Amino acid sequence: MLKVYNMIILDSLMMTLILFMSVIFCVEDIKNKKIYNKLVVPICAIGIVLHIIFGLNNCSILIEYLLSLLLIIIISVLLYYFEIWAGGDSKLVIAFMTCIPFWCIQKFSYFSVIYILIIVFSISFIYIIGESLWLCFKGENNLKTKDIFNINTIVRMFVYSGIYSLIRFVESFLFGNSYITFNMIFYMLNIFVLLFVRKYDYLFMKKKILYCFCIWGIYVLFRGFRVDNVVWNSIFVIILFMCRWFAEQYNYQEIKTDDVKEGMVLSYMTVSFFQKSKVKSLPVYTQESIKTRITAQEAESIHRWKTSKYGKDTIVIVRKIPFAIFICIGLIAFLGIGAFI
Repeated sequence: MLKVYNMIILDSLMMTLILFMSVIFCVEDIKNKKIYNKLVVPICAIGIVLHIIFGLNNCSILIEYLLSLLLIIIISVLLYYFEIWAGGDSKLVIAFMTCIPFWCIQKFSYFSVIYILIIVFSISFIYIIGESLWLCFKGENNLKTKDIFNINTIVRMFVYSGIYSLIRFVESFLFGNSYITFNMIFYMLNIFVLLFVRKYDYLFMKKKILYCFCIWGIYVLFRGFRVDNVVWNSIFVIILFMCRWFAEQYNYQEIKTDDVKEGMVLSYMTVSFFQKSKVKSLPVYTQESIKTRITAQEAESIHRWKTSKYGKDTIVIVRKIPFAIFICIGLIAFLGIGAFI
């Protein structure tokens, strides 16, 4: 009876803390575009300490909690490495996971980590595609169909589809029934592999690699492997990357040069404008990713550049969507759905 009472107290505290964190971190991300360590570290410490104190009477749940925490740390670091989200988003997810109620661990085990991430990315994906469609219907036609309907892109789609089908085939062959049981884990792993391929796709475009995929295709046909699975896997990969490509076409925003601030990401075109300028400390390089966000000094230099010989009144930046909102909504949605399942 005491164990149950302790669990109820802990879960109530954690739910309250999660709701409090959601409000604070959403406001911080929208207002300052940052998730500060001074907020994250104390919350992580409180969550871990309380879970250990209340979980000492039930070591099996405590171990699953710690394994779930380790899993989310690994996944968060990978997502940061692949530039899917910023370091602040990684810290936020880890902080939330330290405060996950024990009833979630009891009901879903470490799969709760996977379910939370699936909900978070599903919500963000729907929003991004919806916003892109809205901008398209408004008349902001940024679509460059020649970039998608060219031979290089078609070859890449073929390679991505082949890799995804090959991965699923190898997993089902090696792990058998476990592959079905832990399908969600394998699904997330496969997404990471596709992200790795996309990041270093130049390694997979060499002739020897392409020959290997041709051999794999012949093997699939003559071995009697489920060709329909290959087709559906290919459709999934193509739709995934087509949607990503479509959203990327509306990934830019024109702003006044005076409004440039620290932490913004400049477009390739904007950085090219700085090449002829003699203004010091201007950005000289961008990847259009979070890793090349401008510093306060560079933002000040851009302000001075506006009044120089080659200056312009407006520049183009990469739009940044506060991802903390999706993380908070996704976690609260998971807790709400999980409570009624």
